[in-house]
Amino acid sequence: MDDSIKHVEINGKKYCIIRMSAFDAIHFNLRVAEILAKHGISQVESILSMSSKIFGMLNREDHDELLFTLLSKSRAQLVDNGEFLDSWDAVNTNFTAANIADVYLVALECLKLSILPVTAGLKKILDWTQRQQCREPCGNCSTPC
Repeated sequence: MDDSIKHVEINGKKYCIIRMSAFDAIHFNLRVAEILAKHGISQVESILSMSSKIFGMLNREDHDELLFTLLSKSRAQLVDNGEFLDSWDAVNTNFTAANIADVYLVALECLKLSILPVTAGLKKILDWTQRQQCREPCGNCSTPC
């Protein structure tokens, strides 16, 4: 089974999302870090646990950039009518005030499919690099790790 395509159902509507390229996922992570720093927010939590807070703290321009980059790079699509969720026009056509939160649930699924695996992989590289640097005793530790 191809795990690069995911079908999700949220409140009775079916969506299809596609895993974005690793390159796009890394660039998305970098852009999130830049935007958070611009707003004075340190990224100490995982992007998944921060996701609901992030969208509530951003200005309109940064909010829209992150939301629609995530949705468009993931090719988030309503299965029923085939419409891609890549702009406010598409969102306004398919959602009302009563179900607009579903757009953010779709974005959360995009995060889980594309961003979290890349973040986990980058963390493994960082951990490995730190272990490699600590093979010899140094000022930070008295014995090799």
